Amino acid sequence: MKNHIFLDLKSAVRATLAWFAYFDRPLKKEEIQKYLFRHQITGELNLLSDPALIQENEYFTLAEDKQIIQKFQANKILREKYFKRAHLAARLLAHLPFVRLVTLINSLAMGDTEESSDIDLFIITAPKRLYLVRTLAIILLILIGLKKTRRKIQGKICLGFYLAEDNLDFAQKKMPCDEIYFSFWLATMAPLAGDFKVYEKFLTANKKLLQENLPNFIPAQIKLLQFFYWQKIGEYFLKGKFGDLTEKFLAKIHIKHTWKLPENHWSSSTTMADEKILKLHAVDRTKKYRLEWEKKINNF
Repeated sequence: MKNHIFLDLKSAVRATLAWFAYFDRPLKKEEIQKYLFRHQITGELNLLSDPALIQENEYFTLAEDKQIIQKFQANKILREKYFKRAHLAARLLAHLPFVRLVTLINSLAMGDTEESSDIDLFIITAPKRLYLVRTLAIILLILIGLKKTRRKIQGKICLGFYLAEDNLDFAQKKMPCDEIYFSFWLATMAPLAGDFKVYEKFLTANKKLLQENLPNFIPAQIKLLQFFYWQKIGEYFLKGKFGDLTEKFLAKIHIKHTWKLPENHWSSSTTMADEKILKLHAVDRTKKYRLEWEKKINNF
């Protein structure tokens, strides 16, 4: 696909619906406008004039993907169950020292939910405390029985993505993931707990990519749960030189363990691990998603 803004509103709407259909998610009218791909909307969306679209109740999708509306509605109870579990985990994680933001990401945030799915959370940490946070987060999830393992996946919490607060610009890091996928990933992430200003800071650091691909996106203003009291106590004891030495020790262990795992050296892997980022992604399907999506929209 050429890197330009769609001039044809109809094509932009179809491309947007095609993307979310890949994740079995129909969209409401206001969501289509919010996530509209590479087209700056200036007036009212008239979706009923396009015969390639279908509407059931308040949801729209492409006519060829009409089955996803029924599936999406049928999975409502499961989505709500997993969302509640994600909120519970996020609220507990937000008590930990140096956690700045916890968000829901990937399939559940996109709308794709299966009984066998895990729940992906993304954590932004204070600078120079990423691996301290990861260590405490792992211990916490083990204690409450929600940590994902190789054998226990269904409904468990996966903590495979951490960023330090001083390292939020993905373009600067040259992330090895598809930029279109990342744009939708960023726009659909759901902040659950922490400092909303950190969420806004993350969006601002990557606003160029969002503006190019999703020019109508405006994040919802929500009040997040914050737990300063327990955080402040933990941060008091883990600040300064002692905290620095602890972080350095834990970082060495975690980074070494990450690169010892054979799957992180597969050709499909886009795993990253250093002092400012931990991204565990042994099988990266983002380029596959984009290629199949482009093939579909090129047939319009």
